[in-house]
Amino acid sequence: MSLWFSRWPTCHARPYLFWIMAWAWVGVACEQQPVPPTTDTINQPIGASPQAPNGTTQVNPNTAASSTQPTPDPVPASPTTPATEGNDTLPSNGNNTVPTNANAPLPNGNDVAITPTAAVVSPIIGFDGAPVNDKKAIALTFDDGPDGAQGATDLVLDTLKKENLKASFFICANVGFADLETDPIAQRQLKRIVAEGHPIGNHTYAHKDLATLASDAEVEAAFSKLDAIYKKVLGPTAPVITTVRAPYGSPFQLDPTNAKRLGPVVTKYGVHIGWGMDTKDWSFDHFDSNPQAFNADVQAVIDAVQKLINNKQWGIVLLHAVHLPTAKALPTIIKMFRDAGYHFVSVEDVVRSQFGANSASIMAANKAAGLTAKAVP
Repeated sequence: MSLWFSRWPTCHARPYLFWIMAWAWVGVACEQQPVPPTTDTINQPIGASPQAPNGTTQVNPNTAASSTQPTPDPVPASPTTPATEGNDTLPSNGNNTVPTNANAPLPNGNDVAITPTAAVVSPIIGFDGAPVNDKKAIALTFDDGPDGAQGATDLVLDTLKKENLKASFFICANVGFADLETDPIAQRQLKRIVAEGHPIGNHTYAHKDLATLASDAEVEAAFSKLDAIYKKVLGPTAPVITTVRAPYGSPFQLDPTNAKRLGPVVTKYGVHIGWGMDTKDWSFDHFDSNPQAFNADVQAVIDAVQKLINNKQWGIVLLHAVHLPTAKALPTIIKMFRDAGYHFVSVEDVVRSQFGANSASIMAANKAAGLTAKAVP
């Protein structure tokens, strides 16, 4: 080419030939480079099925048929991220529903009302290992308080606050420790229980065995009288009580005949809450003023709980807010449960696991069906 170019007749024309050949060379080079396709917002070619950030395939609405629906994010088969410990260390299953897998943990929830489709006749949580679908879940409950000047209830509350845990308190008005109707210390303790976010359950006015009462009217009076005093102490803003617990668990634990008769009567005032772990802590309180004897009572409570752990029991834990050895043992008990791999849930979590709704929702549905006492909204 250089020889042919050197023989070009007009030297003034040579620059034009140079530019013509340069443009031809650029054109050839451009033809060899692919043109990038137009892309959407996640850098996938339009018309393709892009990969969402979580790895699921999305159908592009610009190219998909009108009958095609986007693929939803899959619900995890089992929870992987535990909720922060504080008000119950439940792992979350992400959708706040009752798991169908019997081995799945309880759903995490914050007592969100889930209205059942129908009333629940005689809603009763029994005395087995409930919640049956989570054998490492425990719910702390404390009976019989507040205890007034003795101070066990305050010590229990101090520990729960320090450990950032919530428990249900099934209160009485007069069981020999303090008269809630007249005792200012017991009234302060009740207000503290509520102010610190612990649910209240109705444990009757004077802790009498319901099976021994002469009539259904007396059974109702045991609950309604406590409810009236509770509302008097706390005033019109008192949280509505929607759980109950029969003293001694009677007749629901061991007396099926009376349980069938009294179930509809008792559950007019709330969902009945039994227990799965009976510490029998009350039996170890000898009201000893001698430090050595008192410490022996404390150790007996700890040993009783360790036995339950060794037996791999779970569920609702029965303790009492009126016994000083129990209050003193509580920090150790909580540590023992944690060290054994248990996590803390609420009574409402257990109610949801059994009925698909919390106690407030159940009582609302039951009220609409005429199954509750007038005192219970």
